[in-house]
Amino acid sequence: MNCGLPSLATNQGGPAETIVDGVSGSHSYPNNGDESRNRIADFFKKCTTDAEYWNKIYTWKICVNKVLNMGSVYGFWRPMNREQKLAK
Repeated sequence: MNCGLPSLATNQGGPAETIVDGVSGSHSYPNNGDESRNRIADFFKKCTTDAEYWNKIYTWKICVNKVLNMGSVYGFWRPMNREQKLAK
């Protein structure tokens, strides 16, 4: 994602929290190879019909915002004001 590449990650654990399926990447289903294959194929089909689809969906900015929002939900990060969050 940081390199501007499509992010396909397992739908369990940490990736499921940072990647929103269909918004900032795609979730794969470790026990269903056909479903994962179909998700990859669907992504590339959408890219062929909409040249901007890649740039709309898979951006580092989306991931960073998700992680920062998680920080305000979970108490393990010290409270920060808006400017500190933006700087981080």
